[in-house]
Amino acid sequence: LVLALIVGGLVLDDNVGFLEQPITYLTISAVISCVAYYIWLHLQFVREHEQALQAEQRIQIMMTQIQPHFLFNALNTIRALYSKDPSLADRTLEDFSTYLRQNLDILNDADLIPFSKELEHTRLYAEIEMLRFPGIRIEYHIQDDHFDIPALTIQPLVENAIRHGIHKR
Repeated sequence: LVLALIVGGLVLDDNVGFLEQPITYLTISAVISCVAYYIWLHLQFVREHEQALQAEQRIQIMMTQIQPHFLFNALNTIRALYSKDPSLADRTLEDFSTYLRQNLDILNDADLIPFSKELEHTRLYAEIEMLRFPGIRIEYHIQDDHFDIPALTIQPLVENAIRHGIHKR
């Protein structure tokens, strides 16, 4: 585009002439080319800045999902299970590992995810919490799971329900 503008300015200057203009077509085309290049560079910078912000937001979302108290409590629950029921402790450790792996995978995926994947992630969290609080029972009545949602949207709702609702009773 820039090269075409400059060549066009040269052609117009050669064929049309100056026609009593204080500036040439080449000067006009060079200025327009510089402005177009500046706008393109600015748009590239804005795009890169937005991508960096999105990556930072994904990291923030993940960090809010994996609160230090949950890590500490989950690991203590698993440790306590090893003395009572080692096979349950092994399964819980595997679930906890899967939960953490899914949180890290979500950082690389900015798109919407299937509801079933988000529900599975939430179930892993809920199973660990139900081991910590045996009085909690969660029932799932899912009629339709063929849609996409933003990652890490259901688990905070379940966490808040456990922490601020059911657990306090």
